[in-house]
Amino acid sequence: MATDLNARFQQAAADSKQLSKRPDNNTLLKLYSLYKQATAGDVTGSRPGGFDMEGKLKYDAWAKQKGKTKEAAMQEYIDLVASLKATQSPSKAQSSKAESQTTPSQLPPQQVKCPLCGSTQITANPQGFSVGKAAIGAVLLGPAGLVGGFVGGEKIKITCLNCGNIWEPGKE
Repeated sequence: MATDLNARFQQAAADSKQLSKRPDNNTLLKLYSLYKQATAGDVTGSRPGGFDMEGKLKYDAWAKQKGKTKEAAMQEYIDLVASLKATQSPSKAQSSKAESQTTPSQLPPQQVKCPLCGSTQITANPQGFSVGKAAIGAVLLGPAGLVGGFVGGEKIKITCLNCGNIWEPGKE
């Protein structure tokens, strides 16, 4: 029985890497914590500190499984992967119906690329309210100068992390 459970657990672990869609972060944490509980037992070591948010989340998720037997964690992991596979693999009849009813929010996202180097390593910088602009405006123009803090509030600038190019969306 344990050998069968172990084989199904190993298959579920392999299946989890072949899902058609990436699960949401909470589901990924659940998968991680169950896998760790099933393979290593109760959480060990100290909770990560500093700016290691991912480490903290993983540690906390694993700590919630404390006391659960390895077999129970394996079975729960198997069941979770099976439910993910079932929700991501509609039948052919459902699939063809779903394809004909695709909405824009269901379309795959397009990647934004730097117009100079083509890199996808970019960041968006909103150019909104600035306390500095408001303070300078208030000193120079009085209370009406506070409005200056809102100048450029609708603009977004995109910066390429590869070449340093800065541009506004929709402009070349």
